[in-house]
Amino acid sequence: MNAQCCIAALAGAAFSLSAWADRPLLSETADAPGAGECDVEAVVERFRVPQSASGRAWTVGGACAVGRASELGLAWAQARSGSEKVRALQIGGKTVLGGEEDGLAYGVAYAWTVADAGDGWRHDQLSLTGLASLALPAGWRGHANLGVQRARGTPRHTTGWSLGIESSGTWWVAADVFGDDRTRRPSYSAGIGAALGESTRLSLVWATSGDRPRQRSTSVGLKHSF
Repeated sequence: MNAQCCIAALAGAAFSLSAWADRPLLSETADAPGAGECDVEAVVERFRVPQSASGRAWTVGGACAVGRASELGLAWAQARSGSEKVRALQIGGKTVLGGEEDGLAYGVAYAWTVADAGDGWRHDQLSLTGLASLALPAGWRGHANLGVQRARGTPRHTTGWSLGIESSGTWWVAADVFGDDRTRRPSYSAGIGAALGESTRLSLVWATSGDRPRQRSTSVGLKHSF
């Protein structure tokens, strides 16, 4: 697998699996933790592209509430496939702008990533994403994201989107469909989560890209709130 493929896999880990995402859901949610609350999360991912070597990615991140409606976090990720290795550090967060009391909440997420693909740490990408979350019957919630991302080495920005749905309870499920204007077919994910006590959550997520060659990944995450 070449370095560019590793970078693509790492980008998925650093953004979708960051501490402020709500695994097993991969879409960002328009909500923030309570005042003074923090989360830490660790994720291990295995990915594979047909006719290429498989690889692994690791992500460790944390986020804390800032004020009543914002959350700021830091995530570190590394992807390795064969002799190729990519590392990334992301600073980001989100702010809920309103609507939570009506069942339809909206906000914005933002992130800056630096990466090292063997040639030193460099600016990698900036992103800004609009968020919306809607309470649905029977404890379900739906989520929609629409944002722009500007990556180093690309002549123009990328517009990305995602739609997600999740259930609630001690055990819950989630599914997402997502893509951008550089891909012809959307990607998909599905996952299951379990509460281990009041403050710890375990998640398992399967994902596959829509475009060929299809990159598939399986990841396990553990999140603790305090």
